[in-house]
Amino acid sequence: MTEDRIDCDPNDEHHDAYRWIADNPIETDEQHREERKQARRKASSSSEGKTIPPILTWDDMMSDLETNGLPPELIEGVLHKGCRACISGSSKAGKTWTLVNLAVAAASGSEWLGRPTIESKTLYLDFELQRSFAQQRFKWVREKLQADERLVKRNLAYWNLRGNREPLEVLIDHLTLEGRKHEFDLIILDPYYKIARGFDENAAAEVAEVMSLVEDFSQATGAAFVYSHHFSKGNKADVDAIDRASGSGVFARDPDSIVTMTKHEEPDCLTLEATLRNHPPLDPTVLEFSKESFPTFIVRNDLDPENLKAIGKRKEPDHNILELIPPTGEIPLSNWKEIAEARGIPNRTFERLKKNLVDEGKVSLRETPGRGSPKMVGRAELIDPDPN
Repeated sequence: MTEDRIDCDPNDEHHDAYRWIADNPIETDEQHREERKQARRKASSSSEGKTIPPILTWDDMMSDLETNGLPPELIEGVLHKGCRACISGSSKAGKTWTLVNLAVAAASGSEWLGRPTIESKTLYLDFELQRSFAQQRFKWVREKLQADERLVKRNLAYWNLRGNREPLEVLIDHLTLEGRKHEFDLIILDPYYKIARGFDENAAAEVAEVMSLVEDFSQATGAAFVYSHHFSKGNKADVDAIDRASGSGVFARDPDSIVTMTKHEEPDCLTLEATLRNHPPLDPTVLEFSKESFPTFIVRNDLDPENLKAIGKRKEPDHNILELIPPTGEIPLSNWKEIAEARGIPNRTFERLKKNLVDEGKVSLRETPGRGSPKMVGRAELIDPDPN
């Protein structure tokens, strides 16, 4: 850190923390961890003390809600401004491509992985890619998404921090000194492990320390904060989505939204699942990230999200639900579903197979008169192989 940067505002509340960091170069991971903690303590002690929020009555709560409402929803059904989200997935699952897609989509108000976004001022903190390769990715994604270039120019900012060793609190102060602290609606950080160097991701207390830095960044800027994290090693088909991220369980408890990307049994496909604190549950979906879709993702509604890739296990054949209908006559649709459920066929799988059979003309559905208009299902008429 240069002297002119330290002395650009001697009255800044974190000026002493700047000088301390500059005078104490980092040499080892252990020093890195301890000095980052000390820098954060110094920065905190130099700032004005925060007052404890008041206890609210019911009337106070309802009045506050009516007056202020909820913060803007940047990603429909997933993330509000001021909240935090973690995008986790296996190595090389396309997490960075997902975040580049998010940055371009949010800046232009386009869809992201099938979810609507609102036009948002977006800052991308890149700790991993060389600048030229990152710039090429943004160019490719904008062109493939056909995002409005005028909006992207107006709303998207990129900060290459590859090789950066300064703590997050110093980056916050840098934004403050440049007058950009409250400029952004959405801040994306890729990847998490680059800001956690020297911290043990399996130690709850140390992960909580890093998460508190992320929370400070989010609160200081007022922006939504999204970061990426990797899965632990091994097959994740039989692990709950919220527990697939590597390291301490803090990763599963801290974010307001957790989006996981798990390999699907279909090649070049991923199951997208969301664990949400402030939104109703979302149905899992399948995304295709292939040579044809590159560098973006295609939502595959024709695939069952439950069919995750199971390493070392032979793929089970598709269930034959057609044979559950009598060769002649019809049965109520509800009965067909009950028989399938009794055979251990998941409802989502049943609905997908039923749609395929209807689309292929192998079964027919009709509504019957009466209360509730119950639906009947039957096999399509067989074609006489010998019409003569």
